Order: sequence, then C-alpha cells, then structure tokens
Amino acid sequence: MAKAVGLTFQQIQKYERGQNRISASKLCHIARSLDVSPLLLLPPEERGAASSADLLIRSPEAAEVLAIVDSLSSQDRRLAVRMLHLLAARGAAEPGAPPLMAQRQK
Repeated sequence: MAKAVGLTFQQIQKYERGQNRISASKLCHIARSLDVSPLLLLPPEERGAASSADLLIRSPEAAEVLAIVDSLSSQDRRLAVRMLHLLAARGAAEPGAPPLMAQRQK
C-alpha cells in the first residue's frame, strides 16, 4: 500500500500508530487507493452520525477538490474558497439538476 500512495512503509506505520497526523489530502489518496470512503479510515468515535459533509466527502469529485485545496498555499486556498462561493451562488450548472448532496442522500 505504501508504494501505491507514494509513502514509505515506515510512514504508513506512523499513521497507523497515531504517531504522525495525516493530512486530509493524504487520507483521501489512501482511501481512493483502497476504493473506500475516507470516513472508513477514521476511528468509529470520530465518525459520528452521517452529516451532509460526510455524504459529500464520499464523492470522488469532493475528494479531489479537497486534495487540491489542501496542496495550496494559504493565500491561494482563500482565493479557491472565494471562487467556490461564487460558483455556488450561480446555482446548479444544469437547470433542474439536484445538488450532489441530494443525490448522495438517496
């Protein structure tokens, strides 16, 4: 698995033992390589009830956006968030298309 996600075996062990914190983008990358939701990699006590954010993170698009945003500088991250707010204010790209959240809750 370490090779699949571009890490050393030792780094994977540190994540597994809780010696090092894992970034959201790395967690998503590992989840994609295992073909599971990033939520499944969290301890049960940290999962909580399925919130709308939990449902959203299961989408490949959301995981990709999260990984990209996590790799940005803090200034670029703020710009990306502003841009996403502007896009969201425009509404759905396809008239009548339900938001991704509504699709995931079915």
